[in-house]
Amino acid sequence: MEFLITASEANIITEKGVRAFVMERLLNSAFEKGSVANLDDKTVQVRIEGDEKEIRKFKERLEIDMASKFGNPIISFTGIGHTENEIPALLKSSQALV
Repeated sequence: MEFLITASEANIITEKGVRAFVMERLLNSAFEKGSVANLDDKTVQVRIEGDEKEIRKFKERLEIDMASKFGNPIISFTGIGHTENEIPALLKSSQALV
């Protein structure tokens, strides 16, 4: 399953570290497979494999956490949809954010 996180203005996604924020939440979840990727400077794609109810709960919690962290509702979420692409296993490693 997948959903998008979209910013109303360019560079908000990259300047505020949205991908890293979401990835941290995903790594600390019980999901075995998932990915978070910047599609452009306004959009992050989140793909997760698992129980649909748990994915919906994860997304709802993420929306609350992001509103708390980033404040102003300049970031919005799409609905959850199905993906045809293979979702990779979560890579539990660190990544330098440069």
